[in-house]
Amino acid sequence: MATIIKPPQKVIWDNRKSVFLAGTIDNGASVDWQSEVERELAEFDILVLNPRREQWNPDWEQTIENEEFKEQVNWELDGLEQVDHIFIYFAANSKSPITLLELGLHAAKNNVVIVCANEFWRRGNIEVVADRYGIPLFDNLSDGLALLKKRFVEN
Repeated sequence: MATIIKPPQKVIWDNRKSVFLAGTIDNGASVDWQSEVERELAEFDILVLNPRREQWNPDWEQTIENEEFKEQVNWELDGLEQVDHIFIYFAANSKSPITLLELGLHAAKNNVVIVCANEFWRRGNIEVVADRYGIPLFDNLSDGLALLKKRFVEN
């Protein structure tokens, strides 16, 4: 059974495989695609790090002086650095600037799967990065999830 961890919950790392759900959140305003992914991965004995904070306040000042904001960003950075897999989702009607940043930070790793809607405003950039670094790229969640599940079964 998958263990879902959301900020600010501390991650207890164990021997299980892990995945970070990076992607469109839009300050909490986007569709909750992470819940769908959580349901799809529920059968696996893994850690799922979901950065969609339950108590997110979109009015938080996004500055290092704001301790809650800083805690959130550090939770995400720590998780991205330590997980076995990074699953990245770019929604069609989003700019997803933080997701673009996360992809840039981790593209050279061999643990990323990207799902990017064909209508995403920077789809071409995503295609070039995926091609350059050999990152699997899908245009829908179900295809991307199929590969991620396969990786959990094989490892």
